[in-house]
Amino acid sequence: MRGNACVTVGWDIGGVSTKAARLVYHQRRIKTLQTADQYFEIWKGKERLPSVLRTLSKALGPADAMAVTMTAELSDVFPTKTHGVRYVVRCVRKAFPDLPIYGLDVDGGFLDLRRPLKDPLSLAATNWLATAMLLARSRPNCLLVDIGSTTTDIIPILEGRIVARGRSDTDRLLAGELIYTGVLRTPVSAITAVLPLGHARCPVASEYFAISADVYRILGRLEPHDYSCSTPDGRGKSQAAARRRLVRMVCADAKDFSEREVIGMARFVHETQRAQIVEAMRRVVRWHRRRTLPVIATGLGSFLARDCARTLGWPVENIAVSLGRGASHHTPPVGAAYLLAEWLTER
Repeated sequence: MRGNACVTVGWDIGGVSTKAARLVYHQRRIKTLQTADQYFEIWKGKERLPSVLRTLSKALGPADAMAVTMTAELSDVFPTKTHGVRYVVRCVRKAFPDLPIYGLDVDGGFLDLRRPLKDPLSLAATNWLATAMLLARSRPNCLLVDIGSTTTDIIPILEGRIVARGRSDTDRLLAGELIYTGVLRTPVSAITAVLPLGHARCPVASEYFAISADVYRILGRLEPHDYSCSTPDGRGKSQAAARRRLVRMVCADAKDFSEREVIGMARFVHETQRAQIVEAMRRVVRWHRRRTLPVIATGLGSFLARDCARTLGWPVENIAVSLGRGASHHTPPVGAAYLLAEWLTER
């Protein structure tokens, strides 16, 4: 504690990106907020995780305590998710040996990570919960749609309660509350089996030739700096380079099609991905016997979440309206930091 304020850092440690948020919590409000992130593919060098954590922490400044959420445990660099959780926890403790560190568990409570873990899987994939718990304080009836680089979370909040049917990744997949589709890393062949060629539909190659980031670069929905992951061919991130990758999905070269035709292919992929998310949103809301819910869009793909809401004719706003602009691309670590500060000051 610093005077009447509490300074906390929240973490979202993923398989391809590590995000952090530092906030000063005073009188139940966020007084100041800073965020930072680093693209880090954990399977390419998991031993570097403590260094990544220290670098981000140094950029943000000191804290009284830290809160951890993670999804990196799912990476196949670990033999099991239990191994993954334990590894991430060891890395955090190694990076910050003198700080109180807590993990957000699947029930929305905090575990002291300085103590032995009795149930490591209770800490697995809780980043979505941090966002939803924070949002529920200001938006008691809404549908949280968080579209990131790789996945989409669809979380119903009713009467201030998170009423998601699933808690584990597997249960959330079954409930339609987790979709493995995002705006950066999703292979085009995982979104659609065909692309339009004139009046025909051409089956796509089941190869890692193009990803969703290429689609949204072509359509102008992402800027080069948003394309934070590696490109499939190791080449550039310009719109021309993205067009070359997309036409390779039909085993062709860019010279074989006009720019307009390639843009048409990209629009088709976008519409297909949008339809998949729209159907999941309908399914989640109908389960709770609702016809509609206001949508709160967040994540790098918040533009796609807004597209989905408009397709349904549902009201939509960006999470920045509720949490501030700094939170929109870093909602899980912001949520974790806020919830920890609240818990520490009010327990």
